[in-house]
Amino acid sequence: MTTVLLFARAAELAGIRTLEIHADDAAEVVASLDIRFGPEFARVSRSSSIAVDGEVVSRDDLIGQQATELAILPPVSGGCIERQR
Repeated sequence: MTTVLLFARAAELAGIRTLEIHADDAAEVVASLDIRFGPEFARVSRSSSIAVDGEVVSRDDLIGQQATELAILPPVSGGCIERQR
């Protein structure tokens, strides 16, 4: 079983930040979440990075039984611009 961590917009759309899932590769994890959480989540997941146990991976990478954590990391925008005085 792998713990899936959702961040930013992916977590907002899913309504949760963590869940447990059983899958053999990152693509299988993302596909099952896309079905579970719907088309807007799928749109966000397509542009997200995937990290397995802290290392960014390809969606085709096998995660295997030893993987303990898979994170879906949507692109981040915004930030703070310091005002000129």
